[in-house]
Amino acid sequence: MLQGMFGKRLAEHFSLLESSSLVFGPKGTSQVALTRMRMPNGFPGPTPHIPPEKAFSISVHLRRPDNVKGWGTWLDGRFHRVTEWDAGGIQIFDMESEPVATRTSGFDSVHVYIPRSVINRFSDENEQKRIRTLHCTAGTKDDVILHWARMMLPFFDRPLQLPRLVVDEMIMMFCAHLSRTYQGRSQPAEVVAGGVDDLATGSSDRGVERTSGW
Repeated sequence: MLQGMFGKRLAEHFSLLESSSLVFGPKGTSQVALTRMRMPNGFPGPTPHIPPEKAFSISVHLRRPDNVKGWGTWLDGRFHRVTEWDAGGIQIFDMESEPVATRTSGFDSVHVYIPRSVINRFSDENEQKRIRTLHCTAGTKDDVILHWARMMLPFFDRPLQLPRLVVDEMIMMFCAHLSRTYQGRSQPAEVVAGGVDDLATGSSDRGVERTSGW
């Protein structure tokens, strides 16, 4: 059975009162999970620490947030500020990079939890070099992932009654898109000298070294 930061565990981690989710794919190491996160008021402070996992989580927003002022994410200790985020905007989290985020206003998103074993299987079956990193600027609009996530919404919290071959192909198509679009990309970052605690105390503007044009 697939285990990781998705579904009920993800909801509890972010103190969500309710959530909906879907786990699909062959049992074992080939499953993928989707979790819908609806937070009308966002969360003002840094998110709780997530223990490292060998997986990626791709967040896609179903609609445009009202405001992204104060939004940002730490990955491997580097702060990535959000400047814009439209419907279909995504962010890719390497779950081994100790992701921490601030989302100071409401949003409605789907998180796609995909273990590295699934990505590796895609690479091996297609005789490609295994993917080490997936990168994109936070808020990058991706209509492919948006439509894929919306297509899956009717199956949340109910049995996915589709042929196994169809389900497997849907997962492999998702992996192919990630590989083709985001493999090995670099992304600009802002290094916050004071770390996460400074943001929580409102002092994030001090000691910030801007390494990009953001």
